[in-house]
Amino acid sequence: MSRRDVTVVIPTKDRWALLRGTLASVLAQRDVDLDVVVVDDGSTTSSGRDASELDDPRVRVVRHERSHGVAAARNRGLAEAAAAWVAFVDDDDLWAPDKLRAQLDALAAVPGARWSCVGEVHVDGALATIGYDTPPPSGDVAPLLLATNRVPGGGSGVLADAELVREVGGFDERLRNLADYDLWIRLALAARVATVDRPLLAYRIHGGGLSRQLVDVLDEHDHVVGKYAAARAARGVELVPEIHFWVADRLERSGRRAAALRSYVRAGWARAWPRIVMLPVPGVVGARDRRRARRPLPAGWDRADLAWLDDLRVAGSGRDRRPEVDPLPFEAGKARNEGNP
Repeated sequence: MSRRDVTVVIPTKDRWALLRGTLASVLAQRDVDLDVVVVDDGSTTSSGRDASELDDPRVRVVRHERSHGVAAARNRGLAEAAAAWVAFVDDDDLWAPDKLRAQLDALAAVPGARWSCVGEVHVDGALATIGYDTPPPSGDVAPLLLATNRVPGGGSGVLADAELVREVGGFDERLRNLADYDLWIRLALAARVATVDRPLLAYRIHGGGLSRQLVDVLDEHDHVVGKYAAARAARGVELVPEIHFWVADRLERSGRRAAALRSYVRAGWARAWPRIVMLPVPGVVGARDRRRARRPLPAGWDRADLAWLDDLRVAGSGRDRRPEVDPLPFEAGKARNEGNP
């Protein structure tokens, strides 16, 4: 049997309703020979084991009897990966059908590149567009990532040389929210990146549950900042504290306005004052998302690049196609275990 091109690692816990939509988008990848490792990180309900019922020989489910956290789950998937390339995706995000093929082609075109990231579209639980994020340029992005996280999509958009990920140590299991960003810095220090500036990832953002995941994020950020202080000094890089604005936005979405206010203030009055003055206004987050969704697409993007997401919305609206997409209401919550500052 020939070696697969890519192993896709999906950590999950008690979220089969979302996982099956993610799995469908992964298995729909075109022109790539892949296998999938679903890491069930200690699910407490039978729903976490339902992936084993998927009748597809490319999917394997491995299980932690108790939860070890998302970083450990990803590392378990990495240890199980047999392909030359490994890709990571969270169990509630979605891929365009040509995502992996586009990344492999980009890697072949950029000398010295051993990892890749893509553009993302932010969506709510109903897959309505609420924003976009473009990737950095291909090449040496270490100075950029040492300053702030510029890799879109949290833990869902990167494809990397599996041996390189192992060489740099995989995900830091001491981290929960920023384990992805920490690894991207190490990948950037070790090799060039090949980016695909197209919206090939749908990154779901939900309101509820986010505050539970932000308790220690600033401590984690301090840990990551300290970890790479010498690398920043050697390259003359100045830190950009985007983390405070990111945390404030998530806290505001979860309804914790007082905590959001404190984080906005730390982010800097010059940038955050429009958010601060609007904090007491009911429905401001939804209105802001709708306004962002009406903005023009980033330069170089075309509306046709989002046709795959339109197809998923249509598929999700039909009862006979519901297993492909199972969106939660916006208020139901993403309950994500990591983030992208």
